[in-house]
Amino acid sequence: MDLRTVTASGAADLLPAVNRALDLYPDLVVSAGNDLIDPLTTVSPSHLAQEFMVVGAEPAEPTENVTAGCAVPSCARTLGSAPAARRG
Repeated sequence: MDLRTVTASGAADLLPAVNRALDLYPDLVVSAGNDLIDPLTTVSPSHLAQEFMVVGAEPAEPTENVTAGCAVPSCARTLGSAPAARRG
């Protein structure tokens, strides 16, 4: 397994960070926390062959390629965000 991390440098870099993760051609893109929900919601419908996993938050309208979970109500506010791309 090959695990790579893509880090956003700030709020303006969240969508570009998701695109950088996609440029790695991963099997799965994983994000943690609420900060990346909007960028993932923007990108996931255009990349239906790409699997996404969101931990600690849930998109309002997930597409079939997004798996999300938030076990406690406050987790979406308390977890940070860092997309990771897994390949292989």
